[in-house]
Amino acid sequence: MIALQKIKKESILLTVISVFLLAHALNVLQPVIGFILLFFLPGYALTLTLFSSKEIDIWERTSLSIGLSISICILSVFIANYFLGIPITSQTIMLEIFLPTGIFVLIYFLRAPRSVFGRDISLCVTRKCILSIFIILLILILTFNLIYRIHWNYSYPFHTDEWQHIADGIQIVEDRSIRLTVPYYRDKPHRYDLEIGFHIFLAESFLLTNRDPVLFYKFFPGIFGCISAFILFVFIYEITDKFLAGVFSMLFFAGLKSNIFILGPWFFVPLTMSFPLLYLLFYSMSKGLREGSLPLLFSATITLLALALIHPSIASFAYMSITLYLILIILYSLAVIVLYLVSRRESFRKEINLLLKFPVQRAAGILTLFLIPLLSLIYFLKFLWKDSPIETLKYFVTEFMIFGQMVMVEELYKPFYLLDIYGFMGISLASIGILYVLIKKRGMILLSGTLVALAIMALYQLHGFTILLFYERAVYCALLCLAPLSGTGLYVLIHFIGNIFRNSKLISTVITLALLLFVFLGVFSDYYLYRDKIYRMIDDDDYKAIKWLGENRGSHNIVLARPRISDAIYPISRNYVVAVTPHGRSTAPNLLDTRRFLMSGCEGRKKVLEKYQVDYVLVKFKIKCDFLEEIYHRGKDYIYEVRIS
Repeated sequence: MIALQKIKKESILLTVISVFLLAHALNVLQPVIGFILLFFLPGYALTLTLFSSKEIDIWERTSLSIGLSISICILSVFIANYFLGIPITSQTIMLEIFLPTGIFVLIYFLRAPRSVFGRDISLCVTRKCILSIFIILLILILTFNLIYRIHWNYSYPFHTDEWQHIADGIQIVEDRSIRLTVPYYRDKPHRYDLEIGFHIFLAESFLLTNRDPVLFYKFFPGIFGCISAFILFVFIYEITDKFLAGVFSMLFFAGLKSNIFILGPWFFVPLTMSFPLLYLLFYSMSKGLREGSLPLLFSATITLLALALIHPSIASFAYMSITLYLILIILYSLAVIVLYLVSRRESFRKEINLLLKFPVQRAAGILTLFLIPLLSLIYFLKFLWKDSPIETLKYFVTEFMIFGQMVMVEELYKPFYLLDIYGFMGISLASIGILYVLIKKRGMILLSGTLVALAIMALYQLHGFTILLFYERAVYCALLCLAPLSGTGLYVLIHFIGNIFRNSKLISTVITLALLLFVFLGVFSDYYLYRDKIYRMIDDDDYKAIKWLGENRGSHNIVLARPRISDAIYPISRNYVVAVTPHGRSTAPNLLDTRRFLMSGCEGRKKVLEKYQVDYVLVKFKIKCDFLEEIYHRGKDYIYEVRIS
């Protein structure tokens, strides 16, 4: 054991000051502080208030700190701006983060049984602990590298959704307020924003870190992939009490595939931001209910409320999973009671006593978990309400409850697509994990989540529609539940091999290593299968042209360009456009007019420019029209200023 006893608080203070001075010297102080505020400080302060060191370990406290920080940052800014009208600036955001943080710290000191001032810190670190940390960090580095690798030769966001979400975040920064409008157009057409929590988080990150929103965005997928993997490790480690089960689950998560249709960790969108919060919710819910812990159930409530603002569909999936989980618990409890009444066995009586422990705490926690997140409806009802309750219900059912096919790619909707993308080996190991969950009666929420996702997918296969969740999102929810089950199943299989060959450690080790090599080669072998199918919205020449336009001609002009390039114009230069990439097939007039401009002669082009009051044109070919003056040409990009009197 490596023992570090009586660390003086002065030493800690000196270390902190040194780190901040170094960060300032390297010009990374603001991003460092920004990330601490977004990902750690408020959540950590809340965990100090809610949990003693005996209730949760350092892994759990760290994961709760990260997830709760994200949730608190989103909720505090949303409430302050949407309900109180406080503008969104870097100063107000820091105030809205420091205020609850200060309250949490004050409560912590008031509740402390003895003075925490003037005490030294005792810290004992074992070699096993150091090795565990090293393994976790190694897997997190692997996870980040796997995700970030697609950006090695491309510095910009890939998916049209990413560009449009950046635009929404920048609009909040520019307007210093939540604006329920489309940011790309000068007339700012009204729309409802069902993912407002995600856009608030983007605005906060842009303001607090002071990084370029477009150029820094490529790091977000890797960052949230690592956060998801770490929280998943904590979740599985807690329910199995097996370090390797958590590690294997991280690796299966790292191996989850992405493509432009079902999305995945390669892209930073509301779906992928919801991954760590979903895992944290499952952890808090399962442990909180088992131990009757109101603080954990309260943490789950905060997480679910934030999740409802980030991605309502995933929040609906979480609600359905938790509901099924509670139903399974009730059915199991009834079965145990019946068996006890029939057999009068002492083991059943003890099981009943465990099930009936903490009735008040469990009931209060469940009630809070189900009711408080419904407060998000105060925001959503503004869009949903249609004159009367009956009309509102009809609108909700047709627009937000029942979904058909989202993308025109038949491969996604084949009955065995889940098997194709996850693999027979992964599903086989997940089956073993399910058996473990059923036998140990731990982690049943993963089983309920898997059943909900599979039921939604089966509903589509049978009837051609889904409920509350798009089929594509149900596929990824199934993958999120299967990954930890596969990791648990792999651990069980290795443990079984160890028991069979307990008398021959060499044979056991060789078989185990061969199995691990076989499994994870299979998991990661086709990881980049869909990489070549990702389209690039802009290239370096496009970025330079758009940046030049913003720096030399200002912002809030109207620019006509191809829709894919138009997606990047507002995020890069703060200029408006004629049309952006639609979601699905579209015959919108502005899209048709953009195509008409690109294909017409000068007379047809002039009509389009006059109709939309265009100031500049960005194209990849030379145009010879009297009313278009070339002001920029580099590479294949041309920018023309419109001169129509």
